[in-house]
Amino acid sequence: MFYMLVAPLHRAVKINRIVLDNQIFRLHYKATSLLLLMFSILVTSTQYFGDPIDCIQHDAVPANVIRTFCWIHSTFNVPDAFNATVGIDGVPHPGIQRYTPDEHRRYYGYYQWVCMVLFLQAGCFYVPRYLWKSYEQGLIRSLVQDLDCPIKEDADVCQKTESIARYVRSHLNMHGRYFGWYVTAEVLNFVNVIGQLLLTDAFLGNMFTTFGTDVLSHHNEDPDVRNDPMVWVFPRVTKCSFHLFGSSGD
Repeated sequence: MFYMLVAPLHRAVKINRIVLDNQIFRLHYKATSLLLLMFSILVTSTQYFGDPIDCIQHDAVPANVIRTFCWIHSTFNVPDAFNATVGIDGVPHPGIQRYTPDEHRRYYGYYQWVCMVLFLQAGCFYVPRYLWKSYEQGLIRSLVQDLDCPIKEDADVCQKTESIARYVRSHLNMHGRYFGWYVTAEVLNFVNVIGQLLLTDAFLGNMFTTFGTDVLSHHNEDPDVRNDPMVWVFPRVTKCSFHLFGSSGD
């Protein structure tokens, strides 16, 4: 089982002597895809990083019951509370205050799907590489076979190089489709990056595209009074409504 998990990672990071693409292409399917896959695994490792959600509850209800309920039903905050001063206007934490049932609430349910979205993103970054390699079918490897052997004689290397040059000259106009597939794979890399930006923005409630500029614009403000964009998108404390009823329904 351990080998089945490690083998794909080993294949992803190993250095291939025969190169079918460029450095930017490799950043997509090696570095980015591998990092996303590692993060997907890490966020599920409760043994080392703790529970995904911790609840402050009364002793009348077991902690695991509250955690499971709030995890499934999502937590929320009160947007109007972000405009209040923490510790002064009855707001213990940003976005947290007493609310009425008809008051607007902002729900945070994305954290339930983080590991799966990261895994999906890792797969999307590898798709162009998979398609390109499937079409390439080892053509470059067959052309340069044995050229990277360190004990090969110089005369043999020159002979093999001349053979490759003759092949390229004689088939100069016969690999347009091969070139087209490579360009298509590069275009897919670009389209994937744009798609990932849009996906992440939608996943985080349409607050990702301006997240960086919002954080920089509030960076120099007093942390105790500023309307922190990081807390808007990634709140540290949220609310969850858990209703208790007696045996008679009251």
